[in-house]
Amino acid sequence: MVPGLSKIIACPQCGHCVLKNGLTNVVGLDPRLYSDGKMVMPEPPSFPELTKCRKCKTLFWLSKEKVLDTFRDLRMLPIRWARIKVAKVLKIKDLFRALEEGLAENEYEELDIRKKIWWLYNDRIRAWKEIFKSKEEELNWKYNCERLIELLDPNLLNQRIMIADLKRNIGDFEGCMAIIDEIEDREFEWLKPIFKEACIRKRR
Repeated sequence: MVPGLSKIIACPQCGHCVLKNGLTNVVGLDPRLYSDGKMVMPEPPSFPELTKCRKCKTLFWLSKEKVLDTFRDLRMLPIRWARIKVAKVLKIKDLFRALEEGLAENEYEELDIRKKIWWLYNDRIRAWKEIFKSKEEELNWKYNCERLIELLDPNLLNQRIMIADLKRNIGDFEGCMAIIDEIEDREFEWLKPIFKEACIRKRR
């Protein structure tokens, strides 16, 4: 891990402080890349940009709020910040709440939030758990997938593959295959048989 600049940031509602960890890179680990575009590493550090205040539960972007202090080395953290906790990683319900409260001020921020929602649902599958806890969750998931398809840029290859996977997730296997068949980049040839088999078997 390569240390970056860690920051102490205040909640815009109550002033309660959180630590934004400044580790900027992870080296020497063996990552696993999934078809939804998420890269998972052994014991991965979590550094959210969107968080929730532990005191008043306000949701806010760390990058948009006041920085009270900065550090290169957390071992040199002054005593006054000794009890400060690292910014919380949001759960699915918190991310949906962020969208409802209008924290996504543009399509880029909406894409970021909705992609994280998609990945968190898929994390349940990666952990061999049920993906939905209720019918409402399933409906919210489906709308999120459909909106993601609208937000992603098909001109960018990695996002085009995400669109294909989203279409597979919602059961549009023909749409998924149409996208995969159009990929001509040899670097991604290995993906085609994997997607084709999943679509033939109707594995969402």
